[in-house]
Amino acid sequence: MIYFGLGNLLSLVMPMPVAPRGRRLVPQVSGGKMILVMLAQFAMLGAVMAVDLPVILGRVALLHVGSPLLAALALPAMVLYGALIYAVLLAAASRLMASREPALYEALVRSQMA
Repeated sequence: MIYFGLGNLLSLVMPMPVAPRGRRLVPQVSGGKMILVMLAQFAMLGAVMAVDLPVILGRVALLHVGSPLLAALALPAMVLYGALIYAVLLAAASRLMASREPALYEALVRSQMA
């Protein structure tokens, strides 16, 4: 869930054209931008791992401690933590969308015209 939230935010920062079904995308993106997007994806995975660390540690704790009470408390906490992070990322993406909307529509029109 957190990865999808970060991906949504990254797609607004660096939009990439996608070919319509049945057509091959004419290379409109420079190789440098493709490398930049690839590096941003790696950074995003690192950010997900850092933000997701409490959930990962919670899973490890649940595997090594067999207490049903701990599981009853930890599982909802982990789900709520993930939902909270996702909601924060979604709110940031919606605020960013308001400022980036004209540029994104222009990029969409250019990719459809090619």
